[in-house]
Order: sequence, then structure tokens, then C-alpha cells
Amino acid sequence: MRKEFTFLTLSCAVVFLSGCNIAKTLQNSLEDMKNAFTSPTVPVSYVKPANISGAEKIRRIAVMEQRNDGAVSFLESNLSGITVNSAPYFTLVDRSTLEKAIKEQKFTESLLADNATRVKLGKFTGADTIVSGTLGANINSTHYSKTVSKCSDKKCKNTYDATVQCTKHTAVAVFEPKAVSVETGRILFSKNYTRSVDTDACNGEGDALLSDSELRGRAYAIIAEDFKADVAPYTYTVDVELFESDDSDMPEKADKYFDMGIELAENKRVDNACMMFAKAQSEFNKSVALAFNNGVCAEYAGDIEKANAFYHNAETLTDDVDELKYIILGEERLKSRQTDAETLSQLSGVGRI
Repeated sequence: MRKEFTFLTLSCAVVFLSGCNIAKTLQNSLEDMKNAFTSPTVPVSYVKPANISGAEKIRRIAVMEQRNDGAVSFLESNLSGITVNSAPYFTLVDRSTLEKAIKEQKFTESLLADNATRVKLGKFTGADTIVSGTLGANINSTHYSKTVSKCSDKKCKNTYDATVQCTKHTAVAVFEPKAVSVETGRILFSKNYTRSVDTDACNGEGDALLSDSELRGRAYAIIAEDFKADVAPYTYTVDVELFESDDSDMPEKADKYFDMGIELAENKRVDNACMMFAKAQSEFNKSVALAFNNGVCAEYAGDIEKANAFYHNAETLTDDVDELKYIILGEERLKSRQTDAETLSQLSGVGRI
């Protein structure tokens, strides 16, 4: 069982054109050190129901324009792009159908601003929900200076402090959607999404500022993911840390399998790592690290019952508070998954997924 430590040396690369930026080199080296002392993880993914209660009532949507700000395109592209089990989760009323109904019923722009009129329009188009919203983003600019360490010579034996001028651009995007039930006229949900993305660059460091359109796009992308998770089932992924050691006297053969599993997990070969942990478990069943890691592997494979059994076994094999915290966290995660599975089962029962 691996118990050695990895020691890293901090080095300063020679950059002939701009000199060596020590701060950036140290930052990169510290990131490497952090990775070296972080336990390998296994990505556990599973489907969760929509975050907003009542969103399951939304099926056929008519997207209405609230103002000419791009919100309609944003809503339509994101709602139509949601799939569950490879099938579209929502049905959107065709834009031409919506415009035809507006023309036939002689709904004016002022009338369409009224919720009651929108509900009436929804009934004409067969929609069960009217969705509208506003969308916008502002770009803010700030200027500042900072002190950095630079090399005085090519080998970076001597350094000096220098003040550099920097610019920072921040995009603050705001999206405010609202969904109204056609049947009841009640608001199913209304929410404010405010997200920011920034970019900065300093003279002499070679970094370029992102364009305003790129900043807006990134902020809108963050909002889109949050919005979709609020209104429809989505895949959630959590990286679960593995145990790298414990105090058990693991036999040599099991120990080799265990170490190989850890090494494979570090190289993101999760399936192979789990095979090694299973082999080690067959050789020795008194290790909390093996029981926990096999529980994580069972979670990764979607076998909740098996994962529960392994976590329960791991809990009986240790009195260590830190180990117990991780084990209990795993058990709580399984309880949450079971609750989510029951909710999703109800959606399946009514043909939603």
C-alpha cells in the first residue's frame, strides 16, 4: 500500500523575450504540488430531477417575446436542446403557428403584455405553458496596477520588483425567465439569474483580453446550464475521492492490486482501477480503504444496492473520524440518489422520460 510522498522542485523557466515571471511560475508549480498531494477521484454521474418544484408540469411551451433583447432565441435554443434518454424533453410551439394565432385572434402588442391574454393565446396554440423572459449583459472595465517579480538575467539568479499596468473587463449577464400555466394562469416559476465572467491582461505578460462578445457568450452559457437544470432532469457529476491507504495489514497480493488500482485511477482509467480494487477485495476483506473504494466503484457503475453494502461494511472497519466523514457522505449521497430516482420514476410513469 503506497505511503510515499512526492517532492516537487520549483523551477523558473527562461523566457528570452519577456523575462521570467516568477509569480506565474510559482503559481503553476503550486498547482502541480496540489495535484500531487490530492487523492485520485472517480467521477460519479447520475440523473437528477429538475431543481424547481412544479417544473414537471411543463410539457408543451409557447415562447413569447417580452422585449426585443434576444431572450426568445435564448429560450428556444436552450429549451429545444434539452433531451432526456435521447428524446426531446419539451415540445415547443412552432414560431409560425404562434404568429398565425396572434394574427387570427388580433392580439395587439399591448394585449400580449397581459398575462391573461398570453394564457388565452396558449390555449389557441395547444401550449400548456407560456414562457417569456428578459436577457441582457453589461461590460464593465477597470484598470489597476500590480507588482510582479522578474528576472534580471537569463538564468534568473537575480530578480527585481516591477509594477505593471493591467486591465480587467467583466461581463455581468442577467436573465429573468417566467413560466405561466395556461390552465390556471398561475406563475409556475420566475427567477433572476445573474452571472459574471471576467478577463484581465497586464502589460508585458502576453495575455490578451477576451472580446466583449466572448465574455457575454461565456456568461450566457453559465446561465443556460443553470436554467436547464432548474426546468428539466439533468446529469449531475461529482468527483469522489478514493482512499489511498489505511491501517490494515493487507496481504502482499491484495496490496499490489490495490496500488495498481490507485495508479490506474490517477491516470483516469476508472474501469480498470475498479477491476483491481475488486481483485484486492477478493483477497482481503478487512480493509476500510478497499471497502470504500469498491463502494465508490459501485456508485460509478450505478449499482446503488452494492455501493450501500460496501459503505456500510467500510463504516464497521474504522473508528477514524475523517474516514467516517467520507463514508457517511457517501451514504448520504446514495439516499439522495434514491429519492431522486423515485421522483424520476414518477415522470417515467406519465411518459415524460
